[in-house]
Amino acid sequence: RGLEPEWSSDESAVFYRRPLENGDCCGLWRARLDGSENVMVAELPYFLANHSMFDVGENDAIYYNFGDPDTEEIWIATVETED
Repeated sequence: RGLEPEWSSDESAVFYRRPLENGDCCGLWRARLDGSENVMVAELPYFLANHSMFDVGENDAIYYNFGDPDTEEIWIATVETED
């Protein structure tokens, strides 16, 4: 039910996006490899499904581009993860 899966920086989980409950785009979710802890960890403001992409960097920093294709901006979001 999610889109664009990306490994966490330590490869212990997968981050993916899916629509918010109200239908807006997008929430960022994390699930452990065994399917546990499948939780939304952040909303991605200005993320547009047709124009935006995200990636996971060191320490699970989330990088994504601004949803307007005429705007050249990269946004960074750090999510808190429980170990």
